[in-house]
Amino acid sequence: MRPATRLRLAALAGVVGLLALVGPAAVAQSTGGADGEPFLAVRSVDSQDARDTVLGVTWTGDAADLEGLRVTENGEEVRLGAPLENTDPKGVVFVVESSSAMDTALAGVKDAVTALAADLPSGTEMALVSYADSAQLVRDFTTDPQAIADGVDGLVADGATAMWDGVYAGAQALEDAPDLQPNMVVISASPDSASVTSPTRVTGLATSLGTSVLAVGIEPGAPASALDQLVSTTGGRYLATADVDRTLKREVRPTLVGQYDLIFATQEKSGAVVDLGVELGDLTTAVSYVDGADVAGNLALAPVAVDSGGGGLLQSGVAKLLAVVFALVAVTLGVYAIVLVFTKDEDGLSAVLQVYSDPYGAEADPEDADGSAATSALIQRAVDLTEEFAERQGVLAKTEGALERAAMPLRAAEALFFYGAFTLAAFVLLFLLTGNLMATAVVGIVLAAIPPMVVSFKAKKRQKEFLAQLPDTLALLAGTLRAGYSLMQGV
Repeated sequence: MRPATRLRLAALAGVVGLLALVGPAAVAQSTGGADGEPFLAVRSVDSQDARDTVLGVTWTGDAADLEGLRVTENGEEVRLGAPLENTDPKGVVFVVESSSAMDTALAGVKDAVTALAADLPSGTEMALVSYADSAQLVRDFTTDPQAIADGVDGLVADGATAMWDGVYAGAQALEDAPDLQPNMVVISASPDSASVTSPTRVTGLATSLGTSVLAVGIEPGAPASALDQLVSTTGGRYLATADVDRTLKREVRPTLVGQYDLIFATQEKSGAVVDLGVELGDLTTAVSYVDGADVAGNLALAPVAVDSGGGGLLQSGVAKLLAVVFALVAVTLGVYAIVLVFTKDEDGLSAVLQVYSDPYGAEADPEDADGSAATSALIQRAVDLTEEFAERQGVLAKTEGALERAAMPLRAAEALFFYGAFTLAAFVLLFLLTGNLMATAVVGIVLAAIPPMVVSFKAKKRQKEFLAQLPDTLALLAGTLRAGYSLMQGV
């Protein structure tokens, strides 16, 4: 292969591998609602009355923009009534961290919560929970903003952080007030260090109530992953900020207030699964539910808000499997591109004429005929290190024996090196794609077991073929001996 062609092929393999790796990420989804931008989400669907299915949405933009809302039911557009402001009695629980990590931020948080409580619509039921070493219900539900202000004013920054206990206490307060629409504002500045309640139990209760959680993480120490886990399970928003007052005014209040009902007549039969699409400007959201039910929250609806250039591709299990396949293809093509660049071209004109340039007509170096697949200095060095390590561990001899029994033309060190490299790459990519350590371990172990199984299968197949030929061979040998030939002549 000509050098220019090899380089073009290497570049092509590298580019295709890169596209395979980043291609699925190109459809990554956005909920909108970045700082100051409108946020759209489906909060609930009440389809108990087929003629008046009520779609509850959260919209933080201009209410007049809802006139342009477009809804599709299993792909068919439905006719909507005029958007109505949601009038359900609302319950808002403020869950505020008061650990020692809040020492400098607590004063600003007190002012921000006090201002928000006073700015919410009259009649909003509010409660206050604080958490440090443990969680405490400071104020039960009240419509008096001053009661919340007095409760917040008494908080002192001290102790550890029991965030999950605090959220659980807030969910319990909402559970005791079933007539209120459940909302929770969680303000956190440090990772959990003292909770006795598990995250699973917390999210389970909050989700069963249909709670919308607005999690405000005070940077730089906010437990972003934990808050994001909470929000993605229950529904709501995660807002990272260094200015709590600004975030509560510009993001939290519009989300609590911006709730609307849209009514339409469903065309589906009761009990049918409905895929509902909601589109407004550049934002779309997709939910699924069973017609005839009254459902709310992420677990029941699984809303996915996206921008106009994206889709819900990565949300399906099949698509995630395809993403894993894309990643493995990317690794394979990437390694192939590197090998093409760094390995010697054995098919070029110089290689063909090399045997004639030797004045003695000598054959190639016997060491070059060992079937080696690692001809670059970089890869060869890695193979040598693998060989030394495997020999010390007693693995090299076993691998050589297995490869010989399978009649595979590979050096043991090379086989171990490439096996280890691809296994490690597969584990890393699986974790990056799934984000689930348990799933990564299970799938990774299955993938890692495939090469040894292939070698074992080929060895057993070869042994079976040998045993099948052995009786005929022995009979033939016995016949030659009886005819008077020597053993060596018979062989």
